[in-house]
Amino acid sequence: MKQPLPSDPPPDSDGPWNCPSEWFSYRCRSCKYSTWVEDIIVDAFPHARGSRFPIIECPKCGNDFVCNTDLQPVSSYKQPDAPNF
Repeated sequence: MKQPLPSDPPPDSDGPWNCPSEWFSYRCRSCKYSTWVEDIIVDAFPHARGSRFPIIECPKCGNDFVCNTDLQPVSSYKQPDAPNF
């Protein structure tokens, strides 16, 4: 049996709107916590001046959570493993 690739739609997909999300690497300036943030969250906030990404609140300490543009976005149906720095 063929194993589905991460980019394959899930078997219960019922339309073209069910496509993989883009995930962006974010890192806290203070506590250094890092994780991937889904595109729907990134698109929901206004972008920081001079950047195409918003600065959001760190879920661990509440300080600035900024996009790490050194890592390329990942396209996936599930959140990728946390980036290592």
